Amino acid sequence: PDIKEGERIYGYLPMATSFVMQPEKVTGGSFLDLYKQRRELHPVYNSYSRVSAERPHDDLEPILRPLYTTSFLIDDWLADNDFFGAKQAVLISASSKTGLGLAYGLHQRRPEGPEVIGLTSAGNKKFVEGLGYYDKTVVYGDVAALDASLPTLAVDFAGDGDVIAAVHRHFGDKLVESTTVGLSHKDAPRPPSNLPGAKPSFFFAPDQMKKRSDEWGRDGFDKKLGESWNEFAKASARWIKVEHGKGEDAIARVYSDMLAGKINPAEGHILSLK
Repeated sequence: PDIKEGERIYGYLPMATSFVMQPEKVTGGSFLDLYKQRRELHPVYNSYSRVSAERPHDDLEPILRPLYTTSFLIDDWLADNDFFGAKQAVLISASSKTGLGLAYGLHQRRPEGPEVIGLTSAGNKKFVEGLGYYDKTVVYGDVAALDASLPTLAVDFAGDGDVIAAVHRHFGDKLVESTTVGLSHKDAPRPPSNLPGAKPSFFFAPDQMKKRSDEWGRDGFDKKLGESWNEFAKASARWIKVEHGKGEDAIARVYSDMLAGKINPAEGHILSLK
């Protein structure tokens, strides 16, 4: 009864023409789906925002917002831990969408926060530099050019063991935190064990989301995330071009290009079967 017929919602939806939900913990801005088959999932996967007004960034929401939520939580987690004492933050796979979101957040904290350094491929270097989110951008092979005398944290979105190893060996004991988030380089070798510096660990976004939801309340969390997202979406609209595609052929082409690493980072794709 708290949800109106025709109301729009935003969240992780099953690939289906219809499904049954059991809305609970309903607030003005969100609710949890606690249907029996899904109630054991972590709340981050069962949380839905209530879209009460026209979204100003409708096309960008499915492309960037799920990833930006992770970016927002990493940025908040790093700040919550005083950046582990780091003076510079190295983001590996700087053109990845989650990396861009984190760089944007860290950039808002400058100059009090750490210097933001992007590691990227030669082909994406010009794009990353043009964003204005990074204080410095270097290609993967130039890790040795970075200042190894400063306390440094690394956030890895690539999963390329050779690059991670190069970062650890270059900074040594000055690498005060090493966080793994993603695997954009899915076919690359995994990093060796016993690397110098901080031990690599995985970031699990739902943990930080739960912490902040407990501290701020769910509405408070939604408000802070929504405000941050709107600012990032405004900034993103200046560099991203959204392409719409329909039909199996379009989906297969874009998906194949994505797996092969051929997608232009300045493009976003919205696809539908019909």
